[in-house]
Amino acid sequence: MIQKQMLEYQKIDGELNRIERDLRKSEAYQNIKKYKALRQDYEDTLNRFDAKANELKTKLTQAKQTVAKITTVIQELSNEMSHVESSDELKYMSKKLDEQLKLLSATESEIKDILREGEEIAKKFDEINSKLVAIAKALKTANDDFANQKEAVKPRVMELKSKLDALKPQLDQKLFEMYERISAGKVFPVFVPLSDGNRCGGCRMDMPLGVVETEMQKHGGIMRCEHCGRIMYTAE
Repeated sequence: MIQKQMLEYQKIDGELNRIERDLRKSEAYQNIKKYKALRQDYEDTLNRFDAKANELKTKLTQAKQTVAKITTVIQELSNEMSHVESSDELKYMSKKLDEQLKLLSATESEIKDILREGEEIAKKFDEINSKLVAIAKALKTANDDFANQKEAVKPRVMELKSKLDALKPQLDQKLFEMYERISAGKVFPVFVPLSDGNRCGGCRMDMPLGVVETEMQKHGGIMRCEHCGRIMYTAE
């Protein structure tokens, strides 16, 4: 036979569970989850932009170094050309100079592209930071609302927990261990009455009557439902 104290414990614990479920279903709690997810998405985006900005910074440094080298080469070629007397050599030097000028133009164009992309990233960076400020404000409001809701039910929660603490010493240890183990798996209620002689009062599934009668007699009026795992008991 199931302990009345155990059923009373389950009833009180069930009310606690309902309070917690209602809190998690509240608009404030859902907003907290939503704004936290948005914040994480934006922070991830900022991290990607930051990595891209560092990549552009490296490219810009390399491009500027290339410009400096090309400029040096152009200067050297220009100096050499002023002393060239052979037309063939002058033609060759002119060709080399033209190549360097083209490289310089291409590199300068690359620098412009890098700077333009950097400006776009900086703009997006500012936009996301503005959104993060708004999200932080909305998240604080949701947290405050949720805190107020928790505070409103706190007296009842404390009362119920006090009743549970008072009942614990009276409980059959084996039954309580079953309850703790099964309820930890998000199964509730744990103890349910047997219905119609062979039907689980939780999942409403039938079991062989002979098996039920044998198990109930063997275990003192309780048995585990083979379908949902709850503990069935015979009602008085």
